[in-house]
This record gives sequence, structure tokens and C-alpha cells, in this order.
Amino acid sequence: MKRLQYIIWCSLLLFVASCEKDTEPTSFAPTVTTGSAEDLDKPGIDITLSGEVIANPKSTTQNEVGFLIATSEEIITSGSEKVIKKASSSNTGNKYLCDLKEMSPGTYYFCIYASSGYNVKRGEIISFSITEKTPRLSMGSITDKDLTATSVKVSATITDKRGFDILGRGFCWSAETTEPSVNGNKVEIKKTTDAFDALIEELEPEKKYYIRAYALNEKGIGYSNTIECTTPVKQTVSLSVPDYSDLDVSSVHIKSIITAAADFNIIEKGACYSKTVTSPTINDASAKDESEGNAVDFTVTGLEEGATYYISAYARTRDGMFYSTSITVKTQQTFKPTLGNLQEVQVNDDNAVIKASVTDDGGLAITKKGFCWSTSNSEPTIDNDSVISPSTGNNFEALLTKLKYNTEYYVRAYAINSKGVGYSSAFIKIKTGSSTIATLKNMSTNNPTPSTLDVSATVSTDGGAAIDERGFIYSHTGTPTIEENEGIIKTNGTTGQVSVTITGLIGYTTYYIRAYAHNKNGYAYSSTTTARTKKTDPSIDDPAFPETKSINKLLTTK
Repeated sequence: MKRLQYIIWCSLLLFVASCEKDTEPTSFAPTVTTGSAEDLDKPGIDITLSGEVIANPKSTTQNEVGFLIATSEEIITSGSEKVIKKASSSNTGNKYLCDLKEMSPGTYYFCIYASSGYNVKRGEIISFSITEKTPRLSMGSITDKDLTATSVKVSATITDKRGFDILGRGFCWSAETTEPSVNGNKVEIKKTTDAFDALIEELEPEKKYYIRAYALNEKGIGYSNTIECTTPVKQTVSLSVPDYSDLDVSSVHIKSIITAAADFNIIEKGACYSKTVTSPTINDASAKDESEGNAVDFTVTGLEEGATYYISAYARTRDGMFYSTSITVKTQQTFKPTLGNLQEVQVNDDNAVIKASVTDDGGLAITKKGFCWSTSNSEPTIDNDSVISPSTGNNFEALLTKLKYNTEYYVRAYAINSKGVGYSSAFIKIKTGSSTIATLKNMSTNNPTPSTLDVSATVSTDGGAAIDERGFIYSHTGTPTIEENEGIIKTNGTTGQVSVTITGLIGYTTYYIRAYAHNKNGYAYSSTTTARTKKTDPSIDDPAFPETKSINKLLTTK
């Protein structure tokens, strides 16, 4: 009986043992090979790890595959909690990859592993390094010229793009931290060059600032070294209300006193002006004063004639632009000359004397003045017939010449200044006369002697033109003329009686005598009178051949 019980128990134990062995999977270690660590330029990925796990064909277990990463080989081999476990991110067959993100620069160790749940099989431990991928920059230095009380000019250069495109760049600054970042104050630069600069504004005077340049690529933001600067005292100035003088049609002289500390430097000074803005600034029209000293003291030119301007003085220091209170001025207005008092003085047959006055020179110097005339144009200009008056002063007259007889003319006065030609508003109409030669009468002779003879005549009219010559002509061969005669006696005078004694005659000779007068129209003659001189000796008979006597003598009396 006991023997039978023993056999039954042994059979039960064998049965139980065989049942347990059938339900437990069979596990055999896979082949595990650590691959490499490579930078595959994947966006946002610092480095990609690789490895291979080949399962044992006898194994029925499902292997867990991943990567172990640590900052030292000992951490991995010791199984320390500091080891980083990363599951594979992808696999193709037996090949496994793991992408690492946001890793700090440094040296790391890794291996691939496979775990069946009962044991872990690791591959070879391999080291790799992660280098910084963000851009590298260098800040330029800051000099006193770059600083104002409220701004600083900064520059930087991207020295290494790290193989990636630059997506943005700029500067960041802080008055509190020595390592300012883009999370604080910053200015973004639109330039795409490696070297770039900017003006950081709206700073506080007399304060220390820390400044860094930054550049952004797909790996992150890189910063330059930090430089520090302290903003100086603000240079402010004041300007007095401008005085003005020498105001003319296009310019005005401005003077404003600049009050500033002795060590302040006036970089620029001048005046701003506008016809519409009551307090003009440098953004309106402006002119620089190139003189030295702490005063705006110069002439603003190029203004419009007869225009009202608002003018303020300005001064620029290192720390900005400062303005005076504005003033209002109006430039002078000039005009063409105006004329009046146009009237005739004397009108003749081919000339006329006209006078007029410049009533307003238009604010400019008169360069010429005179008269112009036309037979058809009631508003003649200097493009018609004209004459320049020799007169000085505002009242002037001139002689109009080469007029036609018995003709009506329209006459206007004119004057010229730099603005142009001004004419009298009204014209006058004149009519020339019709002069002729003079007329003479009452030709007579008296008191003959052997060598003299008294003659007289009357110039009854001058013909409407001035007598410029008169006298007597004579000849013993026939009626004398100016061209053919034996003698001419000229006398002074115009119209009226004229009398002379002809001397140097030959005795007992008959003479033909005429009076004459000349004006611009020609010579006029009296009737011809004959007279015989007396014998030299009354007891002597007449000459046998009186016709052989000749007289070729020109006599002139005054």
C-alpha cells in the first residue's frame, strides 16, 4: 500500500513540473549591436542614435529595445538611476533609431539594449559629443561718440552661422541682469548681413546698461558676449525768441541766443520755417547756420515774396534737437513800376517831347524808363517804337523822333525794374503837324555905293519848323541859289526882318539879290531884286566890257 502511494505522488509531481515548464516562454539572448551617434540635420533634433537588435530564433519572448544614455560610462555599467532611458523612435527590421532633443552641449555615452523581462542585454558603450548649434556672435565696442543720454549705437557680427540659415537677429539689453535675453528689452534688425547695427533708444540718462547681440537659427538663439555702458548726463539747451532784421522779398536775418553748459557741444544750429505750421521743426523747411558760437545768427534765404512765415531757431546737441519759440514775419512784396502824369510838352511835325512820372518803383531800383508809341496799338509796348529817357529821378521826359507828318500816335510811359516792365495805365494821343519851308517877303535894296549895298527882307513864317539858317545870296550873272552864287551873307535869327550891308562889290555892276531861310524842310527864297552899284569915279565912262567882271567871294556877317 505504501509503495502504491509513493508511486502516485511521484507521478503528480512530474505532471505539475511538466505543466509549469509548458506555460513559461522560452527566452534566449538576442544579438545586440550599438550603432553610431550622428547629426542628421533634422529640424529640432540635436543628434540621432542607432543600433541593431537581432532576436534569437529559439526565443519565444518579445524583446524591449531602447537606448541608455549617460554622461559617463560608469553610470551605464553601474545601473545608476542617473542613466537616461530612451525608447527607440523608429525601427526598420532589426535597425533602431533614437532622436535626442534639447541636449546641452557636452560629451555623452550610450548603448542600445534589449530586455526580455528576465534579463537585459546591452550593446557596446560608445561616446559622442553634442556641440552648440546656435549662431555665434561678437559685439562691437562702444565709444563716447556712440552714446547719448537716452540712446546708444551698437554693432555686432555673426562670426559662425553653425551651418544653418539665420532666421532673425538683433540686440537685447537690461539695466538689471548681465545676461539680457530676448525675453526682455530687444530690438530686431531687418538687415540680412552678418554685420549689423542698431540705435537703442528710450534709455535713461546716467544709468548702466548691459547689452548683447542675438541671432536665431533653427537650433535656437545664440548670444554674443555682454558689453556694458553708462549713459551720460543729458545735454539740454535753451534758445531765446529770435530777433529778425534785414527783411526783404526773399530773405530775413535771424538771431537767437543759445544757452548751454560750457562742456556741451552744439552739433548743428539753424532755423526752421513754415507757412502753415505755427511751431516749425526740423521736419519742415530748414536752413543751417554755419557760423561758430552759441548763437543762431544768419540770413535765411529762398523765401517766397509777400508770404507770411513762422520761424523758430533750433540747436542740436548730442542728446537731441531743441527749439526756440517761433516768430511770425512777412516778406516784402515787390511789383513792376507804376507810372502817371503822362502829358505832352511839345508836338511838332516829326518829333514830340513827352513827360511822365514814376509814381511807385515797386520796391526795386528802376533800370530804364522812357516812352513807347504806335499808330495802331492803343497800348503800345517797348516792342513798338520806344525811346529811353536821359532824365534822372522819378520825373522824366524824352524826345520822340522820326514821327510822320500829320499822324496820330498812341503814347505810353514805361519803366523797368527787376520785376519787369511797368506801363502807365492810360495813354495819350498826339498828332504831329505838317511843317513846310519858311516864307520870305519885302526884299529890298538901298544906298548903293561903288562897293556896298544895303539889303533887307522879312522872314514872315518859319513854316512850322525852326529856322536854323538865314541870310542873303547874290550874283551879277543871274538869279542866285545856295548852290550857285557869288556870295552868301549869313545872319542870326529866326522870323522877322533881317538887314545887312553887302560889301566888297564891284562898282557900276548890276547884282541879283535874294534873301533865304532854312529849316528842316529845306531852303526858302524871297523874290529876286536887282541893284547896280555906283561908279567908282562918276566922271569916267562905263567900262567897255563890263561883262568880263566876275565876283567869287563868300561874305558872312553876324
